Order: sequence, then structure tokens, then C-alpha cells
Amino acid sequence: LGNRDVNKLRLISELSESVLEEGTYWVKESTGSSNAVEKLQWLLKRTMGCPNTFQFRRFEIAQMGGRPVGSVSDEEVAESFVE
Repeated sequence: LGNRDVNKLRLISELSESVLEEGTYWVKESTGSSNAVEKLQWLLKRTMGCPNTFQFRRFEIAQMGGRPVGSVSDEEVAESFVE
């Protein structure tokens, strides 16, 4: 497995309900939120070097479903990363 593969597998663990309940106590600028959307956006930007990936995924979901981009919710995008 390559680095990108391992990072993708990491998302499944990091976005699980039990881990979200613990919060991100080791991050000084953390808001203490247990929100999957916020955590995913933080992980993508700060640890995976892909700050635009969340919005790219929103666009992809919209295109695949023949929907307007604005109709795809943040929660729907976050769920798509762990499906």
C-alpha cells in the first residue's frame, strides 16, 4: 500500500462515531467540535495536503447525480468519504 492508500483508510477510523466523541484534544486550535464535517475538512487541509478536496468531492457528487452543486450538503460530502 502506498501513502495515499493509507491516508484514505485512515479517514474511516478518524471519522468513526467513537473517535468523534473523543474530540481532538491534541490540537491547540481545535474548537472541540465532534462534527465529522469540520474534522474531515481539518484533516484534508492540515494533514493530507489537499485543502480543496472537500469542495471537489461536492462537485463530483453533484455531477454524478445530475444535481446543482449547491444542493449537496456538507454532511453528504463527509459521508461519501467513508462509504
